[in-house]
Amino acid sequence: HSVKSGPRPYIVACTVHGVEFPSEAKLKAFLRAQENWHRDIGQMRRHATLATHDLQSIRFPLVYTIKEAKSFLIHPLNRSVKGTGEAFLRQLVQEANLDRKSRKQTKFSQIYRYLNVLDIEKAMVSNVFSDVMVPIVVDSTPVVISVPPLTNSHDTRLTINTHDILIEVSGINLPLCKQFAELVISWLLENTCPTQSKKNYQDKLTTEEVNNAKTTTEQSQLVNEMDKNLTLKTVNVPPNSLVVRPIRVVDVDMDFNLCVMFPSRSDLTDSKFNTIR
Repeated sequence: HSVKSGPRPYIVACTVHGVEFPSEAKLKAFLRAQENWHRDIGQMRRHATLATHDLQSIRFPLVYTIKEAKSFLIHPLNRSVKGTGEAFLRQLVQEANLDRKSRKQTKFSQIYRYLNVLDIEKAMVSNVFSDVMVPIVVDSTPVVISVPPLTNSHDTRLTINTHDILIEVSGINLPLCKQFAELVISWLLENTCPTQSKKNYQDKLTTEEVNNAKTTTEQSQLVNEMDKNLTLKTVNVPPNSLVVRPIRVVDVDMDFNLCVMFPSRSDLTDSKFNTIR
């Protein structure tokens, strides 16, 4: 099984630095915006799924792969306990069926129809979800940080104290993923920019960061775009600006060939971004 032939064959990611949520209300507005984007551009998560994480809770490199639901643990967002992917998937299907029966319908409602993206027909008949193949993103600790299109990790959720965000978008094609990611960056630029200049923003790279690009047998690996010579880059960030660092997705089954880097020079070109490279 390969994530490239699964329900979410494409993924883009980047990190955004210097974010400031001035209030809980603003953070909640961002979370509501994500729900709206999932409904609209994501087509109720059937075409694309967004995950946003507090970067301080994550260790690179990340691996994007596909696994049997029984083989991994996840602490689903806004759920009280950690469990297997199998248990969480079964719970979601139960919730979807209860909703369907309450409406006296034969199909899942729009809210739950993203479950059909996964190959769950046989599992629903037997109520055994252990072998359902599910895409996951895993960090180097290793902790599962997202399960598109089902959930993100509660352990990497955003808070009002979050200042550095990992954005990841998985979907059915690359242009859609990029469009979705740019939409998120645009919202952050309009709503979470610091009002005062953050002088001497230092993009410092550690030996640990460089060495963590370890070889793996999984399908795709996401690695921070970094200076291999460990130089220190000091940038004066003007007010009303954010720093966006690209992430490379490489195919580890194809000698680490580059699949995509976002943002590249062909991204964030709209005048509203006023991008300085």
